[in-house]
Amino acid sequence: MAATYNYEFVTEEDIIRILDVITKQCNNKVNDTTNIKPILLFNKEKEHLRPLPSKEVLNDYMYDLIQFKVPNTFLVRYRGIEYSVPHNYINKVVSLKELNNELYIYHNRNLIIKHKISKQKINYTYEHYKSAMETKGIDKDSIEEQTIKNLEMLGRLN
Repeated sequence: MAATYNYEFVTEEDIIRILDVITKQCNNKVNDTTNIKPILLFNKEKEHLRPLPSKEVLNDYMYDLIQFKVPNTFLVRYRGIEYSVPHNYINKVVSLKELNNELYIYHNRNLIIKHKISKQKINYTYEHYKSAMETKGIDKDSIEEQTIKNLEMLGRLN
């Protein structure tokens, strides 16, 4: 159908009708490359498709993520509480999602870390804090001790 649709539709139903006509024409026209009608290939492929997962599973993928740019402290704020991410995510945007009393933190859809939701104001993991200390040029022998000491002090900040 090589016609333009100037003034041929007014309502949404008109557009749907026109698109149905175009779709049927395209699906029933023999493809120049395969020499087969696309509708025949689609019907064959449908035999191998699995059904969609349950609505509950799909709903887990349908959520709004909170976007957050990681500051120099490598702590992201969620509901007034701060949670650590590895220091190499500083200045990168991460996504936060709460599920079952846990905070999931993603970067480019990859899970970075999962924290228990806490009432403590600052929540560093030992590994995150220690690896950040290692980048500060602190004496390797005292990093372990300094990490433990600093995290204990931060634990008293409630």
